[in-house]
Amino acid sequence: MLEILRLRFQSSFGYIGYIDENGDLLCPSMTTNIWQKCRIPHKSILFARQEWGGLWGQSLARRRTIRQNSGLKTPPGHLPLDNTLIVPLLADGQLIGQIALANGDGSYSEEDQEHLESFAEFIAFVLKIYLEKEAVDQELRASIIKLEQTTIALDVMIDNRDENQKKLCRSIRAAFDRLVFPYHDTVTTGHTKKEILTLLEIIKHNTAADRLSSLAPM
Repeated sequence: MLEILRLRFQSSFGYIGYIDENGDLLCPSMTTNIWQKCRIPHKSILFARQEWGGLWGQSLARRRTIRQNSGLKTPPGHLPLDNTLIVPLLADGQLIGQIALANGDGSYSEEDQEHLESFAEFIAFVLKIYLEKEAVDQELRASIIKLEQTTIALDVMIDNRDENQKKLCRSIRAAFDRLVFPYHDTVTTGHTKKEILTLLEIIKHNTAADRLSSLAPM
């Protein structure tokens, strides 16, 4: 996407970044040919929230487009910039990330700004869906690991307890087989975010302490 934008707006440099789970700006698509030319020490594609500055930082903080065609000031070691067009990525009022272009062939026009803002509206929602899916996938993986650990723990308990406790452990294990693992198998086959969260809530409910204690043999 960045290369398409650079060609469309005839820009030498640019990046598309997103806000990560810590609230920082991560720019994995930053134009790679600037990396060897940039002389800023300790350079990174990760920009911590407390370090946001310059025009790009203002664009993020104020959630508005910045277009400037002259008078750009850069820190020592930074590549010289003639002009820049920076657009925040917003979806449902949430700051998702940012698109920045620089050193365009000529000045960035008001029409350029409108076109880039239109593209930003589209990519913001696509990026939001992707980031939400990543978050759900992480939660799902954590739930699967927890279930696997619980299964191992129950098997160990069954092997090392007296008969009454073994009956209790078997009852709990049977409850997991009936109330949990069917949903676990279902949730791993792929659903919408809403369906996955619903299934995770069912698993959480079915593994509550009071729910399992009621299954103890009399």
